[in-house]
Amino acid sequence: MLIASFAEPGQADRAAARHAEGLVRLGPGLLMWRDTDRWPDGPAPLIGLQGDIVDRRAARRLPAAAVAAALAAHGIAAFADWAPPFRLAWQDGDTVRAAADHQGLGHWFTWAAPGVAAIADSATAIARRFGLGVDTMALAGLALTGAMVGLDSAIAGVAKLAAGNVAELAGGRLNLVVMPPPSQLAEPADAIAAAVTRLRAAHDVAEIELSGGWDSRLMLAALPAADRPGTTGFTIGTADAPDVIVAARLAAHAGMRHVIVDQSALGRLPAADFAAVLHSAAARDDFTANPLDRAGVNVINAGRPPVARFSGQNGEILRGFYYPGQPLDAAPSAALAARVIGWRIISNDLVNPALFDPAWLATARAAITARLTEQLLGGDDASWGAALDRFYLDQRMHRWCGTAVSATLGRRPVLLPFFDADVLALARATPAAQKNASRFVAQEIARLDPGLAAIALDSGLVPAAVARGGVGNRIAQARQFVAKATAKLQQRLSARDRATIGSATAGSLALRHGLNGAIDVERLAGSGIFNRDALAAFARADATPGRATLGFVLTVDQLFATLMSGDGA
Repeated sequence: MLIASFAEPGQADRAAARHAEGLVRLGPGLLMWRDTDRWPDGPAPLIGLQGDIVDRRAARRLPAAAVAAALAAHGIAAFADWAPPFRLAWQDGDTVRAAADHQGLGHWFTWAAPGVAAIADSATAIARRFGLGVDTMALAGLALTGAMVGLDSAIAGVAKLAAGNVAELAGGRLNLVVMPPPSQLAEPADAIAAAVTRLRAAHDVAEIELSGGWDSRLMLAALPAADRPGTTGFTIGTADAPDVIVAARLAAHAGMRHVIVDQSALGRLPAADFAAVLHSAAARDDFTANPLDRAGVNVINAGRPPVARFSGQNGEILRGFYYPGQPLDAAPSAALAARVIGWRIISNDLVNPALFDPAWLATARAAITARLTEQLLGGDDASWGAALDRFYLDQRMHRWCGTAVSATLGRRPVLLPFFDADVLALARATPAAQKNASRFVAQEIARLDPGLAAIALDSGLVPAAVARGGVGNRIAQARQFVAKATAKLQQRLSARDRATIGSATAGSLALRHGLNGAIDVERLAGSGIFNRDALAAFARADATPGRATLGFVLTVDQLFATLMSGDGA
């Protein structure tokens, strides 16, 4: 969806004449282009809605007519009781407003120039409509951290709409308005169970992602016993994988059906079909993520019924997985920021530096490091632990998780209890020392379902033992920390990147099918980003590129090809 407001009706008429497909005239100087498959018509004043809107107060799913009525009666105040994720647009006379959930997980992108302003669900759509180019400094964030930084998009001049903001288009101008804060409905002790229960009650059929880790365990523990037999456990992997074995034990304990899906279908695709899947993954994520991470999951989801699915995304904020080795009670400082940026933020998804023009890379790294430092130190945080919590919610979850969520909206409902306003309030109120080493999560699992707490994680840790603490548990966790720290050091020394579910399979298939050799070396070399000789070596596969490097080059190559195609939004 793309909505544009023009100061002069004649400008709108000329734009309409050039791009008639999918066009809806909303009024003089106000145009909308919409894919009706993903953005169906809605009752006035609603002109577009993606995502199931769950009324947190009533624990029910709102039909489009109820959403429209709430917007007509209350405007942006209606958002206070709605659970993430979603994004929508509505019209009030000659003004169109667009907004997403309070955490900004539903991505909107904005752009303005003299006499015209636009908002769209894709920055690339704005670029193609108005002839904009690539933002190479924004791509530096993707190359260094695996996600866009701040409100960047891949397109120069186009920014993501900030979380908690509403975009208003009228008279060829863009105005941003801050929405009221979300409602707090549950007491802290009940926040997690209340969030899961509300979302499950709002959907007749639901799946829950199960794994061998902490976050899906906590979701399952919070799911009422009466709802478990009617909920399907869903795990991606092979039956003999440790993660899947543990997930099967959880499902058996809960008395629920368990579905295991591997990614073998990806490997059976012909070369042309595999390339199309990879290109589709990049485009769906608006060229702001690694398509190797998404391709296999997208193929699996295309073959699954579009039912609501619980996801444990953002469970990290309750257990501080980014805490190890950090002085949590210290005051935030530039030294601490530099340490976490170098050790963690710029390491997991780092593209091979040899691929880039050295001068560009030096400038880009300095700029991105400065911006990350500003984000880490830019809050009114009482401690370094609180600063890390805020950063990972506002940056990592907002952009990395939000990109995946946005690509799913309109395809199936996504249930994210750990983004619920009450759960976030609980996470902020719980001291970092209590969350550290997953002890708080372990205590919550033990309180909600002692049987689940007795089943070991795929790491071997037992939640019940972690909840109790003690010398034995501290020794086990110390061993795990040493193992993780050693792996991180080896990753840095060997310049290896972090694998994700299915990315190794997708990467090996991309090389087998010769997608590295299909890039346009001259076009990419002319962008000012890359070292031409290194690109040529990449295309020849002189060495096997890592996941981050392969995915980044394929994404950027397709981005340039898309912008040059001249296709309309």
